[in-house]
Amino acid sequence: MMYFVQLAVLAPVIALGEAGEPSWASLDDECETEGCALQALQREGLKKGDADSAWTEVMSALVPRIQKLVFENNELAVSKEMRDAMKGTCLKLDEYRTSDKPFSDHWQCAAVDNDNFGAGAYCPSERVIESLSEYAGISKRTFSKFHLRSNNESDTLYGKWCGMPAPPEYEHPYGGPVGARVFWEDCVMRNAGYFNALMCDTKDSYAVLGIAALNHGVCYPAHRHDNQEAYWQLNGPGWWRTWPDNFTSAPNQKPYSEIRMTSPKGSWRLHNHPGGLIHEMDTTHDDDFLLAVYWWGKPVDTEVNYAYSHAVQEQGSCFASYRAEHSDVAHSCPELARPPWAVFRR
Repeated sequence: MMYFVQLAVLAPVIALGEAGEPSWASLDDECETEGCALQALQREGLKKGDADSAWTEVMSALVPRIQKLVFENNELAVSKEMRDAMKGTCLKLDEYRTSDKPFSDHWQCAAVDNDNFGAGAYCPSERVIESLSEYAGISKRTFSKFHLRSNNESDTLYGKWCGMPAPPEYEHPYGGPVGARVFWEDCVMRNAGYFNALMCDTKDSYAVLGIAALNHGVCYPAHRHDNQEAYWQLNGPGWWRTWPDNFTSAPNQKPYSEIRMTSPKGSWRLHNHPGGLIHEMDTTHDDDFLLAVYWWGKPVDTEVNYAYSHAVQEQGSCFASYRAEHSDVAHSCPELARPPWAVFRR
């Protein structure tokens, strides 16, 4: 009880709406000042036992929607190239399972290795939670109660997700560190993240399905990995960029997976990222944010090899301008301010 009283004194005031829902109206929309719904709920006396029931409610609502979106005739609807790379495993609906309690650390944030569920945990913004609540058909309050427990039981992590893990730093042979890892840790992890809802674990492959999001003002720099990855974009415009294998001086101007979607209609857009494809996500323009269902998978004999893609020479990457403008520290976070016409309130 002492803990919640202290929060009520120290944390900024968060107004509650007519139905008792947390409101972010008096706070920065991207959670820079503890603007997550979890603080309001904790001050109302959130019980630790609420987390398991909230997880069950979230999974009960989300899992059927995710399954309906990503499986067609019980087969995972990703590109043939990625299906072939999975060698026939983790491609069928009945190979995936969920749990009535949060997954273990390995299957959730893998925080022991990534340090992304603690100081680096992701705080979803108002628009992300609004969009996810609408998609799942459950309240913001429920999303604020669940706790991923990924190697960290801290009460400050109710309602937070895994932060996007930072890749190893790249040391240029002639110029020292590129600075991308520092950028990830300072600018990306707390403002972009995910949580897993379904998993597949066979003797040949493993894969996860879940929810991923970027707040407004995030540059998720050009990167690559050898696992397979796909995103079904649910809401938010956002920029998606890919660089072709023969990239030399400029990004591919109109690849299949590069689109800025402002008003989704009909089937939501699928972004296929086969292993090795250089790609990035960018919500630094206008009033962007991003919410998506994602799939991540690989055969057990494939290494992830997650890395910042220095090979593109930052041509067309959102990371280029921040690094150039702040060469003294080799990184800078995007401005989170919105244009005056972009006021998001219901």
